[in-house]
Amino acid sequence: MLTKEPGHSGTVRVTFSLPGFRAESIHVVGDFNNWAPGAAPLCPCEHGWCIGMELPVGCAYRYRYLVDGSRWLNDWNADGYVPNSYGGDDSVVVTLLPHEMEGVEVLCPYDGQPCPYALQVVDKGQTRFG
Repeated sequence: MLTKEPGHSGTVRVTFSLPGFRAESIHVVGDFNNWAPGAAPLCPCEHGWCIGMELPVGCAYRYRYLVDGSRWLNDWNADGYVPNSYGGDDSVVVTLLPHEMEGVEVLCPYDGQPCPYALQVVDKGQTRFG
């Protein structure tokens, strides 16, 4: 699950969380940390696992959760999803606040229907706005 709030100048504070999930360790891995498996460990929190990080405003990043070092999970509350080179999909976080995302629309990879809050993400997974 994602939550977003204004961060320091030029950033959005994004909280990544997996509620009610049992595991020894969970990491969020993505373009924002060069897909380094151990770079961003989630901590146990009131409703499961969570981590907060500040990311630059106006970008889109691919990411996934790595559970116990071997199991990859998507965030089913992400801003969008894009196909990856392994035959699956990556979750996408867009570093705009919800009220700034009105009118941002692309098609879902599954059914060709509009995906709210989704962006097409280019090769490196980062797209600058405007």
